[in-house]
Amino acid sequence: GEGEGEGEGEGEGCLTLTLTLTLTLTLTLTLFLTHQADALLLDMELDDVPRILSTHTAYINVCSRRCRSLVELSPNRRKNLLSLAVDISPAVPLRLAERQMQRLEEDGFTPNGYTYLALLRACASAVDLPRAQRTLTRMLDAGLEPLYEY
Repeated sequence: GEGEGEGEGEGEGCLTLTLTLTLTLTLTLTLFLTHQADALLLDMELDDVPRILSTHTAYINVCSRRCRSLVELSPNRRKNLLSLAVDISPAVPLRLAERQMQRLEEDGFTPNGYTYLALLRACASAVDLPRAQRTLTRMLDAGLEPLYEY
């Protein structure tokens, strides 16, 4: 995608590892494993594996799905998790998604429509209208319009 070539690192082997770890990060999305996604990002950092725009977007998507899953918890599941002292507030993964957006920009990438949409989904899932409005404004200010294909 656009901006993918930036920060790729040295050689084809490094790019293969980056893509493999990015795909693994994307797969955690289906399992809502934000802790595993965090571990994958840390592994990439410790092993000097460069992140690409899709890596950041995949992590934001994991956070978005986690927000949604927390909002959709059944009353029994919610009660069980609270009894285990699990923080079930969707604000937590939303903050992680926003932090990842900052890291993405610190890494020299420009968010694309898919990245903004992932963050908008997290805001919507967490029912945080002010953050959703700020994110949409940033997206529009960047010259991106919300398109159906995102």
